[in-house]
Amino acid sequence: MRIAFIGLKGINDWHYLPGIRTVPDAQLVGGVDPSDKARDSFSEKAKVPTYASLAQLLEHHQVDAVFIGTPNPFHLPNIREAVAAGLHMAVTKPLCNTTAECREAIELARKTGRVLQVNHEYRYRPSVASGLELARRGDIGDITLVTAHMGSDGGLSAGNAGTWRSDPKNVPGGCLNLIGIHMLDCANAVLGQPREISASVRCIKSQFGIEDTASLLIDYDKGSANVTVSYASSHRDCIVLHGTLGNLILTDKEAFRMVKRVTTPVELLTSESSATILIRQFCDAIHGIKPVVFPGEAGLLLVGMIEAALLSSREKRSISLDSVLGK
Repeated sequence: MRIAFIGLKGINDWHYLPGIRTVPDAQLVGGVDPSDKARDSFSEKAKVPTYASLAQLLEHHQVDAVFIGTPNPFHLPNIREAVAAGLHMAVTKPLCNTTAECREAIELARKTGRVLQVNHEYRYRPSVASGLELARRGDIGDITLVTAHMGSDGGLSAGNAGTWRSDPKNVPGGCLNLIGIHMLDCANAVLGQPREISASVRCIKSQFGIEDTASLLIDYDKGSANVTVSYASSHRDCIVLHGTLGNLILTDKEAFRMVKRVTTPVELLTSESSATILIRQFCDAIHGIKPVVFPGEAGLLLVGMIEAALLSSREKRSISLDSVLGK
């Protein structure tokens, strides 16, 4: 599978470049980025040619698919360009910034028969993936409650001044859009389809005016989730899956089982990186070996959850997901 990277800074550079080298069916043929500095740095590291635009790359190389790792506002334009070129697409979360944009992306892929995969890599980190799988297997009984928090003081750092992350128009929901979506995804992985959201989403400390603090109560058919997100706190992530027989405690690096107040480490079910897993899933979907594991519709749901949370915070009432998604 001949793959090109669009966006050569950030996750394509630090995460998917090492990952693609571990998947025999995937070949990185080149990269695209408007920045001369980003292209030069990536080309030296990856040993592949880089170009200022996808059109330029396609003049010189045969490509089957792209990994889109550009800033969030560029996801839909990148998807439009990739679809026009007949390429399959894997898009770093969120799929797009709004539900309207997500729907357009999904429809473009559907009309052209192209694979559209959303890369929510956090749920595939070995500790998180192992804990979620144990929960689904019934290791701690029936899951009735998920509590999840992600904090990162990096979101308020002076280094973000003047970047796309510091403009509220580029990141609707601020910390929810950029990091909280990981926690929403993990809650959905265990509890299924969310029904209703009550939320407070605020700007407390950010000098940029982005929402830096969020607290969500999410109702599901078989349980509830409480998700908190903060850019106004030190870095920490922790998911607790509360079951009728015990609890599973997950971070991005470790997993623990707690039964009757006794906590023991969980032996991880996988050691593969999330990049390796996602690239292999993408190739399998393109070959028709397996269906897309995380399709555009799943990405739409998560963006809908963020829109519901923002609406709930503004209107001081709970919001049904059906009303946001038009069901």
